Amino acid sequence: MATDYLFPCTECKQSFNVEISQAGRLVRCPFCQHETELPKLSQIKRLKPANEGADSISHEPRSAMGLAQTWMFVIGLPIVLIGLSAGIYHYSKAMQWQREITKIDPREQYEKIEADIEVAPTDELWRVWHDEILEQPPTEWAQSDILLGTQTVSARKIIAYVFFGIALVGFVMCGFALATGSKKSRSQSI
Repeated sequence: MATDYLFPCTECKQSFNVEISQAGRLVRCPFCQHETELPKLSQIKRLKPANEGADSISHEPRSAMGLAQTWMFVIGLPIVLIGLSAGIYHYSKAMQWQREITKIDPREQYEKIEADIEVAPTDELWRVWHDEILEQPPTEWAQSDILLGTQTVSARKIIAYVFFGIALVGFVMCGFALATGSKKSRSQSI
């Protein structure tokens, strides 16, 4: 003898499973959320048993999450993935550049410049010396490179932190979608 029957909602006309023990009680339709009173036990037994239609059509809601929660999850998940991957990329680049900056030695750069001077034509040396270097000693070249590199590392870290923040927003969206979806499914089962 069947214990579950298909009851058609009085509002949306979709059938859903009800148990014999629910006869005469208020139930909520899992499709439209309309509350309706089930008929008495004798009338429920006249309904179609739930296990007869189980092979062809499922009369349970497809998902515990609503459309808004599903879209929020679908949008939030790529935001998490993009935010994390971009954040990791920029942070690793910042750390790589920071290691390179610590390798810069002003004396080494000065020696390189001296070697370039030995092979450069005289007129080119005069132009560079007169137009670009006259006011700045060689040690400041390396210091300005280090300063520029440090600013670049800081900018990369800020970009990484922004992407990590975006990933956090995606996590919150996914968590909210899952939490509201599970609340909805709990309220449907009550």
